[in-house]
Amino acid sequence: MSAPGNMFEAIAATAPRATSYGRRATDLRIGAHAVAVLRSRADFEALAGEWQDLEANCSGALFFQSAGWVRSVFDFEAARGNADFDPVIVTLREADGLKAILPLERTRTRLRTLLVPLGDRYSQISDALVADDMPARDTLGPMLRAAIAAAPAALV
Repeated sequence: MSAPGNMFEAIAATAPRATSYGRRATDLRIGAHAVAVLRSRADFEALAGEWQDLEANCSGALFFQSAGWVRSVFDFEAARGNADFDPVIVTLREADGLKAILPLERTRTRLRTLLVPLGDRYSQISDALVADDMPARDTLGPMLRAAIAAAPAALV
């Protein structure tokens, strides 16, 4: 079995590259999945009710992936006037509704651009929010590919 870093590098190497760093929602179809990448507070607020429904029905839901946590991160970044805050929230849907959410943000250092868990500096643990009837192994690959396509980064 390969190390997790190798899986992410392989996904990054095969991801299509976006032509712009624009902060708009991106919709993709990957196999049977409809994947969307949300980039704004308005996009998040439009999804918040469904997000809360999904977290209420996921046995593995964590605080640091909750809609309340994400709203707090948006509020904090707005209050401190952080124009560099760059959310990359990936959703995955199937015919019967929202099945998974991967809340990320793109950060930049002097040397590289990274995709990290949303609110990474302030959270203790992070994960994707995946419906109990979805195999996480099949879910995360398409979501990571969509995130990398919408918000290119050197490291995930």
